[in-house]
Amino acid sequence: MIAKEIGAELAKSRTSKQLEIKEISEETRISVEYLKKIELGDFTFLPRPYVTAYIKTFAARVGIDGEALVQKWQDAEAKAKAAAQAEAERLEQNEKPPPQETPKPVIETAGTVQSAPKSSGNSHIKEFGIGAAVIAALALVFYIANQPAEVPEEETSTPVQSANELSIENMIAENEARIDSIASHISQAKPQQQETPADQPFSLRLEASDTVWIRLVVDGVDSSEYMFRPGNSRTWRAQDYFFLRTGNAGATHIFRDGVPLDSLGRRGQVRQLRITRTEIN
Repeated sequence: MIAKEIGAELAKSRTSKQLEIKEISEETRISVEYLKKIELGDFTFLPRPYVTAYIKTFAARVGIDGEALVQKWQDAEAKAKAAAQAEAERLEQNEKPPPQETPKPVIETAGTVQSAPKSSGNSHIKEFGIGAAVIAALALVFYIANQPAEVPEEETSTPVQSANELSIENMIAENEARIDSIASHISQAKPQQQETPADQPFSLRLEASDTVWIRLVVDGVDSSEYMFRPGNSRTWRAQDYFFLRTGNAGATHIFRDGVPLDSLGRRGQVRQLRITRTEIN
């Protein structure tokens, strides 16, 4: 496996230079645990950008081209992925059954094979339907001819009450009902509430004093990963909360609404925490 080959190459170069892992950890600020994992070929202890940076730093300290090692790792993974995809496509093609043709019925005659003739049943059904339609039409004509003539009824009209006949009492009652409805709407109207500070977003600023990888989730929706170099900084805004995961707690310095927060931990320590406008946990 390519990862174990890279780890073995780094370990061999380190021992040839008579360097201890603890000594490299103090110089590079990479924890001893991470350096041991790299030498064993275990590159899954942190996200890829962080592991890549650690491999390059480790390789530079023991005199190896770190860029070449990382490129070898990436090429091997891309080749393995392409091979797995090709194998999956091949298996999928093999699982598809071949199309089957439906045989046509045939009849045998002396010396030849002919297709079976079409049945004449459809013609008999058609003739029967035409006869039934003719009989139904004759019956309808006979029924209409024997019906007595209908005498149209005289139209009656309902007298419409004139507008002048509306009583003054009814008009007064309708106006009073309208006035009561308007007064009710006015009394139920509420003044618009002013925006409170809790409705406004708050800010989170991060400053890095060393190489820092972080993953940040804003309000449970926007999730992103970042790699900070020493001196880099960035500010985000959230309505409810931030979820922060850092791979180098001691080099991660955060400010909430411009106010610095306590230290997150020691260098090389992985920490994750939830930050609201009032709490950190």
